Amino acid sequence: MSRPRIALFPEDQPILKPLNTALHDILRVYPGLNIPETMLRRTPEAFADAVGYRHPNDLRASMRTVPQLYHRFDSLDDICIAFADGLRGAIPKVFSIEIDQGTSAALALKMKPSLAQLTIARKIMSSPVDKLLIAARAPAYEFSILLDHHRPYAFEFGRAREAYSQLMEGWDAGLTEDGRTQALFDKVVRPTWRPLAESVRDGRHPSDHTPILVADRDKNLVGVTLIHQTHQGVIPALCLRQEDLTIMQERLLSTGQAHLNLSSDSAGWSMSHLSSDRDGNLWGEEAFYLPTTFDAAYATLNQIEKARDGDRVSGPNGNWQPLLNARFVIQTVWHGGGPGRYQTLEFALVTSTRGPAPSKMMNEGGRISVTEEQFYIRQNTWLDEMDLRDLFPSGRLTDLPKDVTWEAAYTKIVPDYVRDFQTRAELMVEGMARDGVAGEMFTSSLAKIRAQGALIKRIDDYDDDKAMRRKSAGIRKLLVAEQPISVA
Repeated sequence: MSRPRIALFPEDQPILKPLNTALHDILRVYPGLNIPETMLRRTPEAFADAVGYRHPNDLRASMRTVPQLYHRFDSLDDICIAFADGLRGAIPKVFSIEIDQGTSAALALKMKPSLAQLTIARKIMSSPVDKLLIAARAPAYEFSILLDHHRPYAFEFGRAREAYSQLMEGWDAGLTEDGRTQALFDKVVRPTWRPLAESVRDGRHPSDHTPILVADRDKNLVGVTLIHQTHQGVIPALCLRQEDLTIMQERLLSTGQAHLNLSSDSAGWSMSHLSSDRDGNLWGEEAFYLPTTFDAAYATLNQIEKARDGDRVSGPNGNWQPLLNARFVIQTVWHGGGPGRYQTLEFALVTSTRGPAPSKMMNEGGRISVTEEQFYIRQNTWLDEMDLRDLFPSGRLTDLPKDVTWEAAYTKIVPDYVRDFQTRAELMVEGMARDGVAGEMFTSSLAKIRAQGALIKRIDDYDDDKAMRRKSAGIRKLLVAEQPISVA
């Protein structure tokens, strides 16, 4: 599982042995573990693994120089969450004992006083202002999404620090400790909430998506959408105005449902139409895409929005890629009447969920539904026997499954049948390599299989990291007595 390393610094060398001793003592007496004393000698291995190192020597070697880049936790509690997650994998690996999430969280909680001695913990807990604001119900994150009556708000800790610095001298005169905390919430924390859309317009973007320009064959633009940076899925909705792109990002950040209808002005026209003929054939014109920046995407949408009377906006030169499994359709919309009457062109994507696999539409849960997680138009194609005829001369033994929304196994980001084929192919090439098989065709097939395996691993690592972020909320309840306002 992909997880952040808990960085140790040269200054932590004197406390390394006490840290190992503390974990040893906790493991020795914790009810239900029953780890033999002879195995507890391997506690340094478990600690090193739990904080993200391969073994104790790797940990000590890494402490000789201060790492230039390391994961900067927001609080000691976040360090404990990462340590709990690390123990969940380290204890089975070192001691051959399976533990559940509750046990790993309880062990991390007992280790909290020892972890508080780490240099990184002292650095992040050193700000008295941050402590005051967190006590006043400021979320312990640099950026948080807060829900108030189901409306998303953004909280940025930097804005709260700035607001605190502008308080008048003597603002807390005559207040009790509880009154001071409430006053901080009223004067600093709550006033720095703002609509999430404002934060997006100021540059807060989803970290796992990037914008793409979408155009026709002549590179005339038809809109903007987002592509996932890991699995390369494209959100099946076209943004035709700047507001659309802001709404798309807001929904990704707060609910994960960016494909819903984006603009009331277009009456749903910019939303993906899940349609095709009975055989899964798409209708409409071919589309192409080019990655861009958020600033350039907003500038482009400004041009598209200003286009009148059928004028088209030309896209920039670049390596445009075909947009797989989707086409675009166009309609003319007239606005106003009399001498001021003008027309604009409105575009929409047409996608399909039918036809042979690999599935054209996908999401993490494997079901295409507007009530579930964000779904995407698949842009990668998966290998099967027909792509590696030198390894599988008989081709497919069974036909590819039909790609339909109610078959969850086929609309996952990585369908189950793809994982099955990948396992078989890797075992085959490993055996052939041991037998000394060589040659240009074998080398080519081996490279393709390894590339697909690397892509699957990147997707799995991303999913694991996302799952850990969700799971951390559950662990946090066991680690932290008082919770801040609900954080999405």
